[in-house]
Amino acid sequence: MLRNLRKSPDNVERDRLMARLNGRRYFTEDELNEIFSYRRLGYHHNANAVEITTKAFEPDSSLGDGIRVLKRLNGVDMASASLILSFQNPFSYAELDSRAWNKLRKYHGFKGVEKDFKSDFSTVEYGKYLEALKLIAEDYGMRVADVQFVLASNVNDD
Repeated sequence: MLRNLRKSPDNVERDRLMARLNGRRYFTEDELNEIFSYRRLGYHHNANAVEITTKAFEPDSSLGDGIRVLKRLNGVDMASASLILSFQNPFSYAELDSRAWNKLRKYHGFKGVEKDFKSDFSTVEYGKYLEALKLIAEDYGMRVADVQFVLASNVNDD
């Protein structure tokens, strides 16, 4: 299915950004806005982007600490913090998405309450979501962010 999605304009832009930003030790304000633009989240002024993302991306930073730090950026909530992390390390992180969450529940035995696009997620829920995505990623030799992208797509929806 990912092979079929590779040519979609959204995925082409996503892959271009991920290839450039993957593994970076920090993101600039312009790079954050490229990510926000890709997801149509609008422009956000974050003059302190380098300082905040450097702290959030520290290797010894816990998931909760990284999320908490990223939420200090203008326009960043739990879902957009997960989006930022997915661009920094698509092998370990994925964007929080209610469509992917609900498909994990329906098809993969994921334990969690049903979510919609307005739902809030906790850091604990995000950690469990990542664990489920990582199992699928390992089984199929994919990046965690790509598993989320496939599950969130509308391809083969019931």
